[in-house]
Parts: sequence; C-alpha cells; structure tokens
Amino acid sequence: MRRLLLLLFLGLIGGNCLAQDVPILPPPPKPRMFAFYLSSPLGLLSKGRVKLEFYATRENSISASVCRYWGLFPGYQATLEYRHYFVPPHRHSENFIYAKGGYGDCEALVGGIFFPTNEQGPGQFAIAGGGVGRHFNFGRRRAFFIDAAAGLKGAFVSQSAGQLFYTLGPGSIVDLNFHFGWQF
Repeated sequence: MRRLLLLLFLGLIGGNCLAQDVPILPPPPKPRMFAFYLSSPLGLLSKGRVKLEFYATRENSISASVCRYWGLFPGYQATLEYRHYFVPPHRHSENFIYAKGGYGDCEALVGGIFFPTNEQGPGQFAIAGGGVGRHFNFGRRRAFFIDAAAGLKGAFVSQSAGQLFYTLGPGSIVDLNFHFGWQF
C-alpha cells in the first residue's frame, strides 16, 4: 500500500512538473545573404557609390564597391572590403570592424571658385585601410539599414599627388562612410 501511495504521489508531482508553462521563443531571424548599399545624399555632392555585400556567415561578410567621383578629382575607385560583425541577439544594430583595399584612377584636379588651383591628380592609385562602424537595422524584417563607418586609409600613387588629394580627394586619409540600403 505504501508503495502504491508513493508511486501515486511521485506521479502527481512528476505530471505537475511536466505541465509547467514553458515560454515559446520567437524563431531567430532568417540569416541574410546579401546587402545593397547606396551613397548618402550628402555624399552625392562629390561622388556616387554602389556596394554589394555577401554574408559568408552571420558574422563575416565580403563586399565589392564602385565609386565614381565628379568633384575635385574626377575618376573612379573600386574596392573589396571584409567585415566582421559583432552580432547581438536582438540584431537591431551591430558593431563591426572592417579592412579594405582597392584601386582607382583620377584625372587632374578641377579647380573652381572654392579651390582655385592647377594641382594634378595622381592618375592610378591603390588604397588600403580599416576602421570600425555601426550597422542599424530597421523594419519588421530588418530589411532596411543605415550604416556608418570611420577609419583610416592610405593611398599609394603612381605619380606625385598634391595635398588636396590626401585631404579632400579619393586618397583622403580619414575614411568616413555613411550609407543607406537594404538586405535580403
């Protein structure tokens, strides 16, 4: 009889433990594969940039970008960039570090009212750099984003370049980027 009561008691306790409410967590966000970037409206005063990013994993991505300059040093620049994201569970925003390298070609400086000069562009050049940034995700599916990055880069030129190329031109030492885009 004691065994029967003990078995009944343990069954009631065990059944009660199994009937506890377990919170159901929402499914994790679908991993994204690609992101498409556009230049910020302010940057359109001197250049236009388009970038496509491929997410190899949730934390690592590789991107390719093409930039056309029409300001002081008309020309183009193409870069490859590696990013490592520090992804929090909520994914509303993510910090990242980046490294990039690229190639460009620019013509002679176009002087004007603000920069009257006859400075020559360096022609072909290579760049390398890196920095940090933050990626802000918006929308229910986190499809839209704003991306801000800051870092340093160096330009390696084929011929001598003036100071404006390294301060305001494509070879600028300070690397500031602000983009809008969507990811899918």
